[in-house]
Amino acid sequence: MDNQISELKLNEGLEKIGPRAFYLNNLTSVKIPSTVKEIGVDAFNPCDIYINDIKIDKNLVEKYGTNLVLKLA
Repeated sequence: MDNQISELKLNEGLEKIGPRAFYLNNLTSVKIPSTVKEIGVDAFNPCDIYINDIKIDKNLVEKYGTNLVLKLA
C-alpha cells in the first residue's frame, strides 16, 4: 500500500516505531522524538531515498549506528 506521506513529525512520548511503519511513503522530512528507543526493521524503507531533512536524537544514532542516519539522510 502506498500512503504518500511526505512529512512526518512524531509526537514526544512515542517509544517505538514498528517494522515497515512508513513503508512505501515518499517521505522528505522526518522528525523522530528523543523518546523513541526502538525502530523496527525497514520502518522507513524504501522512502529513505527521498528524505532530505531529518531530526533524530543522538542516542538513536548511537544505538543503531551511522547506517540509520545515512540511510535516512
